[in-house]
Amino acid sequence: YTLFLVKNQPFVVTEPMKKRPKILICTWLLSENRGGVAMVSRLLALALRDRGYQVSILTLCPNHIWNLPGINVYPHPSQLRIFCEFSKAEAVILQGNILKLAWPLLLFRRKALLIRHIPAPASSGIKKFFQNLLERKTQVCAVSQYMRTQEVKPECVKTVPNPYNSQLFHAYPEIVRNQDLIYVGRFVEDKGVGILLQAFLLCFERYHVEHTLTLIGDVSENPQLEKQLREVPFFQKHVRCIGSCPSEKVAMEIARHREMVIPSLWDEPFGIVALEALACGSQVLCSRCGGLPEALGNLGRFFERGNVEELAKCLAFPSVEHPDKKQIEAHLTKHTPDTVAKIYLSLLKLPETITTNKA
Repeated sequence: YTLFLVKNQPFVVTEPMKKRPKILICTWLLSENRGGVAMVSRLLALALRDRGYQVSILTLCPNHIWNLPGINVYPHPSQLRIFCEFSKAEAVILQGNILKLAWPLLLFRRKALLIRHIPAPASSGIKKFFQNLLERKTQVCAVSQYMRTQEVKPECVKTVPNPYNSQLFHAYPEIVRNQDLIYVGRFVEDKGVGILLQAFLLCFERYHVEHTLTLIGDVSENPQLEKQLREVPFFQKHVRCIGSCPSEKVAMEIARHREMVIPSLWDEPFGIVALEALACGSQVLCSRCGGLPEALGNLGRFFERGNVEELAKCLAFPSVEHPDKKQIEAHLTKHTPDTVAKIYLSLLKLPETITTNKA
């Protein structure tokens, strides 16, 4: 503001408040499910908002569940809405190859990032032409070094880590850690839950070690596993299925368990659930594949993916060595939403924080 004296009285002339730069996020999903692109989009949007930016989200979801104060969310937007939002944005973040939402980038010159959460989809013909054009208009980024190596030109790809919800997933000193093993995730075959159940049973039959196992997720995704859990007496006694849960309850359940098992059979691009387990003070045992070792930061135990016998042995003989707390804290700090937001802003060549002039 500027101070003048008018008839010996102070008079303040205020400059109009500068409009905050706008960042547009485009994402396939924004529903309240655990992990994945929806979670990353939500955490990133809130972190950018807290750093002073205007944030809008375009999503192909017909509706969204999360309450995102101060952020405009447009579920299943019209073509006119898409055009208008791109025209007002200073920078764009594409959470995946979303040509249905990103087509204005072919018309506007904008600072833009294209984030690879999964390998680039195979395409041909006109679709491949436009996808290649979209990639030339953006800085392509991968969520792990593993994902970066899957690119045709990895030297042109940056790496940006995924964030975890550090406000929910943390130590819970008031909770007693009196449970053994926990699995959190989907029950599709690629997640390896069947391998985990085989190893869990073998752990008892071969090593005579009895543990408890808690499964969090929608077991109805896999009718065969659901039938086993219902009919096998050993599973009836030692396995607890509590279905899908809100993130708050998941965090507290993890805090009750000694070790989380991540038995994935496919090459996980990253593995946010490993960060969540570390943050809640649980040890982590996971298959050595994809981006999981990066997500875990070598702060846990690994076994060969799909190897039932090796997994059973790991379950029978828990680790007596615990990672250094300072190492865990340092690793988790790299993945807080605020830290990851700063990496995004750096790649977009935007200020870390926006301040507004107020009288």
